[in-house]
Amino acid sequence: KHAHTAVHKLAAHVQWGEELVFSLPMEGTEDTDSLDGEVALSLHCCDRFSHNSTLGTMRFKLADISMMLDADCWVDLQPPKQVRNIA
Repeated sequence: KHAHTAVHKLAAHVQWGEELVFSLPMEGTEDTDSLDGEVALSLHCCDRFSHNSTLGTMRFKLADISMMLDADCWVDLQPPKQVRNIA
């Protein structure tokens, strides 16, 4: 599933105070330690005149989500992998 936050135009310092809520299938799972899968968060720069680019991505496993409940956290985004053109 995908979710999008609001687009902030012409803003030098942007803070998103939005919640994204996803329903997880809990069939047969008693706790979050047995969940399989991961969540990926990506930050994109959308440029009207050239091209859109990915600034960074962060991934975490659903099994690790229990330690993030009820806590604010900062994460470092991993820069996108460079695509090399071979001529």
